Amino acid sequence: MQRRALFSALFATGLGAIALPALAQKPNEMPPHGPQHARPQPQHAQPAPQQRPQPQAQQRPAPHDQSRRYYNARGDEFRQGRRLPTELRHRSYVVADYRRHHLPAPTHRQQWVQVGADYVLVIAATGVIVRVVTGR
Repeated sequence: MQRRALFSALFATGLGAIALPALAQKPNEMPPHGPQHARPQPQHAQPAPQQRPQPQAQQRPAPHDQSRRYYNARGDEFRQGRRLPTELRHRSYVVADYRRHHLPAPTHRQQWVQVGADYVLVIAATGVIVRVVTGR
């Protein structure tokens, strides 16, 4: 009987000594027994190592980019025949209710864009400025 208790105690101690390093190991590390015992990692857990970064010249700023702010449409960029800056060609700047802002009706292919306190009438497809109305 004592032999059996001694054998059980030694077996439990040995098992604990083997299992303890595995419990202390971080979840994503390989076990010390080699790669054949490792669990496969999910494919989405790590980004693809072959992704090429996009060149800076081709990246466009977000529509609400804070790098450049337009408080009005009175600069050289807002002249008739020039294109509206890309930062302002987002639908959140388009004036849907032009009557409420006391603006004349745009034609079928035009739309009003609000730039600060000013309004710019542009061709919707190209962004070319047709008219600038200041301070309404």
